[in-house]
Amino acid sequence: MSFQALRRDRRGIALPVAIFALVVIGALVAGVFFTARIEVRSGENVMSGARATEAAQAGLMMGVPNVLTLGAGLADGQTAVGTKTQLGSTGGYYQDSVTRLNRYMYILRSVGTYEVGSTVVSQRVLAMLVKRYMPDLNINAGATVVGTPSVKGSAVIDGNDHTPPGWTNCDPPGDAQPGIRTNSSTASIQKESNIVT
Repeated sequence: MSFQALRRDRRGIALPVAIFALVVIGALVAGVFFTARIEVRSGENVMSGARATEAAQAGLMMGVPNVLTLGAGLADGQTAVGTKTQLGSTGGYYQDSVTRLNRYMYILRSVGTYEVGSTVVSQRVLAMLVKRYMPDLNINAGATVVGTPSVKGSAVIDGNDHTPPGWTNCDPPGDAQPGIRTNSSTASIQKESNIVT
């Protein structure tokens, strides 16, 4: 066969070109599907993470008023865990725990989860430092007054404990205390037709 005849003979080129084109097109389609699947999964993960975060934040907001109740009777360093609570009819759940640091400080920890069926899809943990402020008031008088007290009218100031009329099952009366406690340097208390003891 002459060289010119070989150049005109193209019977074997169509099949390899078609197969190569199919491979390239298949790779492009597979890449598009793979990228689209990753985008969908990424969006689902972001949404489930946001739902778990919202559940954890709801747990913190619901738990702050209950810190003293949940942490009652705890010693320093001890932790109490609350019940798992569902947010409405959604798949969001939160569970609070309280750790006592000292007499006044607590750590409130909220674990928020987003569940589909019984499978936890996403989980977030948020915490808050809660300070209990309860002033220690050592009032050892019937009335504490800043300045010079002036008692008028039919008021009676008495430093003794009394059981109100009609009250039952009261604690026994405590020790007698002064009627008025003041920071005034005035020696006498002004009074008009009343009793000061």
